[in-house]
Amino acid sequence: MSWLVSALGSSLIFFVACGTSSRGTEDSGGAPSSPLGGTGGELENDSGGSKTTAGSPGSAGSPGSPGSPGSPGSAGSANAASGAAGEPTTSNGGSAGSSIESGSAGEAGQGQANANFSGAVTVGVDADSIGVLFSTASAHFALPSQQPHCTTQTFGDCHVTVCDPSEDSRTKADAGLVTVSFADKFSFELYPTSEGYYAEHTAPELVASGDRISVNANGDEIPAFSASIVQPEALRLTSPEVGDYGVLSVPGDADLELTFTGGASGVWLGARSNWTETSGESFSVQCSFASSPGRALIPKAVLSYSGLALYSFGSRIVPVGDHAIDLEATNVVFDSQSRYSVYIAPY
Repeated sequence: MSWLVSALGSSLIFFVACGTSSRGTEDSGGAPSSPLGGTGGELENDSGGSKTTAGSPGSAGSPGSPGSPGSPGSAGSANAASGAAGEPTTSNGGSAGSSIESGSAGEAGQGQANANFSGAVTVGVDADSIGVLFSTASAHFALPSQQPHCTTQTFGDCHVTVCDPSEDSRTKADAGLVTVSFADKFSFELYPTSEGYYAEHTAPELVASGDRISVNANGDEIPAFSASIVQPEALRLTSPEVGDYGVLSVPGDADLELTFTGGASGVWLGARSNWTETSGESFSVQCSFASSPGRALIPKAVLSYSGLALYSFGSRIVPVGDHAIDLEATNVVFDSQSRYSVYIAPY
């Protein structure tokens, strides 16, 4: 978030080997994807006359919990026989019956906790230090063989990842041109440098909560992919009281309990920080809390590392061949007066 950039310098995202996402270890997984049902279709009958409707669509699979796949979608029905059930993994439902004779099998999915993570695309809304909102998009990719050696500690719903300095940790891959379309309002084109880095893009136009954001990558070292995600609602912190310019000053030797409004199913409260020491050692702090309870607890062990930017987000895993991309849509966490985005500053 903008506080993070201004306070800690350029934001870095670390992709940890051994099947973890950019948000931490395997036990955290990703936020659940939205279930999607299959769609129906029409095919001509044997006489070549009027069209006969194909089997009905399979129902949606239930969404996976963080780190777990969704359940299978049901079979698509047909005029004469039922199709095979959808396989579990992405939370996708079974597809529609493809002929008069039978329905086709449901679409195989991804959702497994040991996916081969190779990058992240982050889109949504951010705010600067004086509360001005803007839309933003960024992309980061790295092949598994290029990822640095990292270790992760878990504290409640938070993870602290430390990566050893190495040449490999500065090596990036690219997915070609990445086009981000914010509903039908505006779009960004993200181009990689020769080293595979993508510059963050921003615009004063705002994408609204509930709008669908589409991402399309032409492909290169990371294969081509297309996916979309819904922009989440902003959250509003109700306690503790936030100071000037959204700074929440708290003691670093005690757990921090947050209460907030605006929570919903599929929307998460995030807290994160990234920085690099002069030695080259890199640190990443990431916390993720389901927003619907309206409460979150950040352990003091995490506060002892660094300040944290708060944000709301929705997330899904996008399978790309042998790879998996973490697609995240973010929004701000306002103070109780809806003036500023909140940054936690331990003392």
